[in-house]
Amino acid sequence: MNLKQQIIIPFFLLASLSLTFIYGQKITTISGRTIATETIDAFLAEQMKALKMPGLSIAIINDGQVVYERSLGVTNASTGQQVDERTYFEVASLTKPFFAYLVMKLAHEGRIDLDRPLAEYLPNPELDHDPR
Repeated sequence: MNLKQQIIIPFFLLASLSLTFIYGQKITTISGRTIATETIDAFLAEQMKALKMPGLSIAIINDGQVVYERSLGVTNASTGQQVDERTYFEVASLTKPFFAYLVMKLAHEGRIDLDRPLAEYLPNPELDHDPR
């Protein structure tokens, strides 16, 4: 075995073990259910195809730790440039209308009072002295 083979073979073995570790992982959801990373990968590929989405970047964080991250597809269908961890996406804050709907529904049910300060529902010592 020459020097090149002695270096390359262990490198490929290490790389394949690393990929097995990454792709063999399971992610635990808030409900305690585990999902294999392969399942998430397949779901994302299926959704991207169905939505004709050329690319995306996603991360799942559990207890402050990134447990899953992927950059998939292309930034531009014409150029074929791949999405990577440095790709910027135009985004919108689409969760705000849903949150507003939830708050209004809770207010309608009498579970919260819109005239009551938010700090009374979610105490935060760092903001106790904020007059707003």
